[in-house]
Amino acid sequence: MVQRTRPLVVRQRTLAADAMRAHLAEFGLVANPGIRNLLKLIARAFDEVEPEPGIPLAARTALSVFVRRLAELEEELRGLDKTLHAWHRQNAMSQRLATIPGIGVITATAIVATVSDIQAFRSGRQFAAWLGLVPKQNSSGDNI
Repeated sequence: MVQRTRPLVVRQRTLAADAMRAHLAEFGLVANPGIRNLLKLIARAFDEVEPEPGIPLAARTALSVFVRRLAELEEELRGLDKTLHAWHRQNAMSQRLATIPGIGVITATAIVATVSDIQAFRSGRQFAAWLGLVPKQNSSGDNI
């Protein structure tokens, strides 16, 4: 369930971040791509000691909704990641999978949680096809 909840929270964070970026851009405030850069821009724009000039009070009030929501979503993601990491540390199969280059904790825990019996697949290629990683089937026998 954690594996299905996490992408939903990430999607909500992306929506809130995109809205925040668009609104801040109206006042000439633009951040490089990435949530961390946006959070730095927000911190600068909403600095209590020296706030960014040119953002009217009404806009600050409206934008503060997104600021709070982004902070909540970041906290939720940290909690979900903490739960996944704790589960990963207790699961030998997940730890083995994470030793494969390109597979991290999130992918390893997702595979272990989703695939009940890896022996059901005759090969790595069959498993990749089940995952949807094989772009198309290239086999003979089609008499068209």
